[in-house]
Amino acid sequence: MPKSVKAILFDFDDTLGNREVYAYLTYQEAVRLTGLNLDEFQQEVIVQTCMVRDQQGDIHKNLVAKQIEDEFSVRLAHPGYADFNDWWKANLGKHAVLFPHVKEVLETLKKRGYQLGVITNGPSHAQHLKLDVTGIKSYFDVIVVSGDTPYRKPEPEIFEFAAKQLGLECGECVFVGDMFSKDILGAKKAGMDFVFIWPHGQRLTTYPCKKIEKIDEILEIY
Repeated sequence: MPKSVKAILFDFDDTLGNREVYAYLTYQEAVRLTGLNLDEFQQEVIVQTCMVRDQQGDIHKNLVAKQIEDEFSVRLAHPGYADFNDWWKANLGKHAVLFPHVKEVLETLKKRGYQLGVITNGPSHAQHLKLDVTGIKSYFDVIVVSGDTPYRKPEPEIFEFAAKQLGLECGECVFVGDMFSKDILGAKKAGMDFVFIWPHGQRLTTYPCKKIEKIDEILEIY
């Protein structure tokens, strides 16, 4: 345990939670709810196109829906909600799943004496639902969701807020995340050390920083 590090904070989506899986399942549900007479192959073509248009979550879901309607003349279903984006925010979390070994990693880090936390962007209900569904809330000493604060990553204030809740300085914390534009940039601005995780195996960075591909590799560092 490095003496200067007292807490390890995590992003959720594509860091602890396998967003590739639960985004796929949510788009699949939306396509099935259209009620159209689409065969399995036609449904899969639309779902796979949704995943590409989704840009790993970094795009408004109404834009995804508009692109799908323009390309396939299929309107993604959003029963009970004003638009597809609202339906998405309410339903994505129920499909949430973790990457392998997440719980074991959190348990081990706890045993090694670290405080643990989550800093995640998104609506309050959606992000808390993911933590509830995956059963990991109890591991964390602090959970900061942008929807519950005036801040969002990469604003350094959200990192500073989390550290303060732990009674620590940012320099005593490490942040683990998958997006340079939000996680790594924000942590660096706040003065936190950081670990870049890319769990899907296709993104390269030559920037000299701590890098891991699987969450259990964090145990080789801390």
